[in-house]
Amino acid sequence: MSSQGWILISVVFYMSVMVLIGFLSSRLIKDTLDYIVAGRRLGIVLSVGTIFATWFGAETCMGSANTAYEKGILGIIADPFGAGLCLLIAIFFVGILYKANIKTIIDFLRLNLAKMLEFGFLCFIFHHI
Repeated sequence: MSSQGWILISVVFYMSVMVLIGFLSSRLIKDTLDYIVAGRRLGIVLSVGTIFATWFGAETCMGSANTAYEKGILGIIADPFGAGLCLLIAIFFVGILYKANIKTIIDFLRLNLAKMLEFGFLCFIFHHI
């Protein structure tokens, strides 16, 4: 079998496993809270790992690639430091947001600002998607 055949088989196998994991996981999700924050059942290590993996994947695929293309390697040299600093700063707000039962930016706006601003922010988000 050619190398392209093995690559195709590997990709199909990988995608099948991902779909199977998604299907099995969907049976464990009961409501929105389960989906957004895993029902708040994750430990600190798994939570930090999930946040890091999300940032790393998004930053690597979307942010850093474009910056590296436009500015070269020197353009992205500070990326890990900025993201790490943001994560360290976020530690101070996690307890406050957890106690207030805030899961999203919209929850924060709903509690602290008018309903009209919440609607405006939603329109802003959908406009930029």
